[in-house]
Amino acid sequence: MSCAKSQYDPISFQGKTFMFLAYLDDSGTRQKDKKKFQVLTAVLINDPAFFDLEREIGATIEDLLPADRFEKFEEFHAFELYGGYGVFEGLDQQIRFDAIEKLLLMVRRYRLPIIYGAVITKYSPTLIGAHSCDILRVQTRKNTSEG
Repeated sequence: MSCAKSQYDPISFQGKTFMFLAYLDDSGTRQKDKKKFQVLTAVLINDPAFFDLEREIGATIEDLLPADRFEKFEEFHAFELYGGYGVFEGLDQQIRFDAIEKLLLMVRRYRLPIIYGAVITKYSPTLIGAHSCDILRVQTRKNTSEG
């Protein structure tokens, strides 16, 4: 699997100063009838790309929301955008899905590293490797202490 070409070259770490801004978020489930899981994700933003990315995200928000909802918007929550909840309530599904596609294409275009770990809470995580496209995968394996 190959990554899309970015307008920003990879950072050379040899003797240069660099900075990444990180957006961290977690998610999980507490539903009684389903397996419980926890996911922690980090999206890393290369410092030179930050302002361009911020402008594109801002334009996406302006295209998506009516002006009277701007002040209510705080941040994107995928379940709200996908399902039409919260500030996105009443917006046409296709418009919401187009916004999701735009946001995901930004991840590709800017080659934003995404690092995540997913754990079924009654199991212990086992690292299985990292992909060259900056995705870290975690596999769960049944804890041997459980009978």
